[in-house]
Amino acid sequence: MKRLLLLLVCITALSCSDKDTGLRTDITGLEKYMKLPAKPESVLWEYWNSGEGDLISLGPTDYSITAVIKFSEDDYRKLRREYSDKEAKEKQFSKDFIGEWFPKSAKDFTEDKEGYITLPTWNDPKDFSLSQSLQGYLFFTKNNKVFVHMYTM
Repeated sequence: MKRLLLLLVCITALSCSDKDTGLRTDITGLEKYMKLPAKPESVLWEYWNSGEGDLISLGPTDYSITAVIKFSEDDYRKLRREYSDKEAKEKQFSKDFIGEWFPKSAKDFTEDKEGYITLPTWNDPKDFSLSQSLQGYLFFTKNNKVFVHMYTM
């Protein structure tokens, strides 16, 4: 009986560990978490599980996905046109938010005196959401890239 209980605990612990955490470049893996409005040329993304190591949590674990997605020039322009009809909001980002792995086009913004970057963002990235429980925002960068950050709460 003890062995069976130990086996069940081990299986549960291993099945709860998330293999998708860390920096990734595979489009197929990103499509598990995010709808892509067009076929990207490349992606660089990170999945972060906010409940890692918490064995007493009930319910689903919250997570976030940050992706820099490069589209063809035509798909990028089409997406920009779709979002030009929607209202962009100014959002301030701490320079600490800008990850080391972000490409230059996602870091190429001017900081203010306090070290914040202000960007026009769209807070309703429905074109990228697979679920109504996902919230987030996106902004457009240079070189046909779109920065998307989505999360559950």
